[in-house]
Amino acid sequence: MPELPEVETIKNELAPHLIGHTITAITLLDDKIVRQPPVEEFGSRLIGQKITGAERRGKYLIFGLT
Repeated sequence: MPELPEVETIKNELAPHLIGHTITAITLLDDKIVRQPPVEEFGSRLIGQKITGAERRGKYLIFGLT
């Protein structure tokens, strides 16, 4: 499990490359991590969404979408 400074560094490195881009494809490696919406709908709901922001909450990265 990464430490908080590592997660913050990853966020700071990823954000400039992701913010403003649109999600065009989804690869779900483990469908057990998706609770809602149903796995069948997960990808279709994300495709076409634009990434608007990135933040860290504890050891989690949170990406804003439109």
